[in-house]
Amino acid sequence: MGNPTDALETLETVDTAMDITRSIVLGIGRNGDISRTLNHELGQEFAFGGTKYNPDILQFATLEHLMQPNALRIGLIGKKLSHSASPLIHHLFMQESKQPGYYHLLEATNEIRANTLIKRIMEYEFSGLNITFPYKTSVIPILDSLKDDAHRLQAVNTIHMKNGKLLGYNTDISGFTSFMKNHDLHKYNKAMILGAGGASRAVCASLIQLGIEIIVVTRNSKRINEFPEELRSQISFTTPRNIDYKQDVEIYINATPLGLEDNDPREFMQIPSQIKVVIDLLYHRNDTIMVKEVKSSGIEAYDGKEMLFNQAADSYEIWTGSTLDLPSIFKQFTMEFDL
Repeated sequence: MGNPTDALETLETVDTAMDITRSIVLGIGRNGDISRTLNHELGQEFAFGGTKYNPDILQFATLEHLMQPNALRIGLIGKKLSHSASPLIHHLFMQESKQPGYYHLLEATNEIRANTLIKRIMEYEFSGLNITFPYKTSVIPILDSLKDDAHRLQAVNTIHMKNGKLLGYNTDISGFTSFMKNHDLHKYNKAMILGAGGASRAVCASLIQLGIEIIVVTRNSKRINEFPEELRSQISFTTPRNIDYKQDVEIYINATPLGLEDNDPREFMQIPSQIKVVIDLLYHRNDTIMVKEVKSSGIEAYDGKEMLFNQAADSYEIWTGSTLDLPSIFKQFTMEFDL
């Protein structure tokens, strides 16, 4: 069927093909993976896999693992997922826990298709899904319940499919909190955050739990109203033009996409001279440009890889109950991701 525009198109094509006697649907690319990993459940007579690594064709060994009765089916739903590090992280989790399974990248072109895809996936014995931009809020209406942090933030990044129910969690908050504690950063008193989107809201919720005072810097005042009142009432907001750089701020956090391309978050919010630590929620192979330069100046700095890893670990524990040796797995992840 060529390279489908999203994962739901693959399932829709299979539905059409089932009206034809003896048909096989083999989708190409990540959005076509589900036609292979669910080949038995979708009524396919066979599926094929490669013997060597190819990003567009699943390996035969993976398909063999999925034939085991305890195989774990999990994945990520978002709009553009080709650069996600989540498959590598969860592959390492499954490897460590000796759990056969596969982590799918499941793109959806809009909110309606994302929610339809989630409901379709429930039919095929998935244990759960991660949800990323831009669907963390739009999935809420189809869920059966929201757990603590997801309810508080009104954003979901993890769905547990259990007993026919869709249970919504948010592990972004716990993932960032673990990162802060791992590096003893919760000892600081005040943070300045650039950006007021979903990532910023999760970070703010974590910092409030840790007792850290927050200033959020945003160019778009409308984003302020997207913060739940419980959070909004505990945060100071300002614009890049009105920042008081003389404040006693110790933590600088970039919670925007600035830095993904050639732009730099420091063009919109300078790093105050008294800053003790810089955190960039973005991640690249090796460090982001800002993190590299800040480290070279002698300031403690981190990118977003560890926060991504921590929220993934919390999701995996929700789905499987497994407690893993996270420090050694994180070391292996950074080695493989930075290759």
